[in-house]
Amino acid sequence: MVPTSASLSGKTRTLRLLLSAALLLGTSCSNTGFDAVAIRPIYGWVDGCTPVTVTGRGFGDDVEVYIGDQKVSSLTGAAEEIDKGFLVNGVVPPSLIGKGYQDVTVRTGGKEAVITGSGAYYYVDCPALGYLESYGPAEGLTAGTSVSLGGCGLDAAAVKVRILDSTGVAVGTDIAITSSCGTASASFVAPSVPADGQYYLSLVDADGNTLAGTPCPPPDTGDTAYACTDYKLVYGAAQ
Repeated sequence: MVPTSASLSGKTRTLRLLLSAALLLGTSCSNTGFDAVAIRPIYGWVDGCTPVTVTGRGFGDDVEVYIGDQKVSSLTGAAEEIDKGFLVNGVVPPSLIGKGYQDVTVRTGGKEAVITGSGAYYYVDCPALGYLESYGPAEGLTAGTSVSLGGCGLDAAAVKVRILDSTGVAVGTDIAITSSCGTASASFVAPSVPADGQYYLSLVDADGNTLAGTPCPPPDTGDTAYACTDYKLVYGAAQ
């Protein structure tokens, strides 16, 4: 039997209804919901203060992130990026229980998701008191310039800065450091020096023992390998 226009019209309406239902169902199935997926980087010093990014799905404006029982500070508002999902940036707190894995907990909209196991955040022991990884500015210094220090074990109560000349002799007195993020970062004020030129930054303990940074000797002409790290500071024009 040849279908009539009336029967075609009825089937068309039915197909449209089925299609609409399928679209609605597909929309609800593609709803990503809420989840915490990853933290990057996945490790840092027990001193904390490591900048991290936490990614996931469905983060709201009220999102909070915790490492163990401590809140991640300086958290940005949740943002959604193509191919990355939702992400927030923050700064890790210091560990209260030493090295090891600690769960990453994300809370938003009354819900909670936890990253645990080997995907969680790992705190690493600081190698030593006054462990220096970065500093700056290192060039164009003048008296009064604020110089930042980054690393771990930068305890303002136990670490000072000593400025050395090219022969390793101290210039002036040792300088107190000021904490800017726990013991992970600090700063000091560059002192006056006899003349512009190259000097060296050294960290010393309360007894004046060198913790980091001495002028390295020139390499020898043999095959003997040696480890030496110095931290140059240039007063005046860059050299």
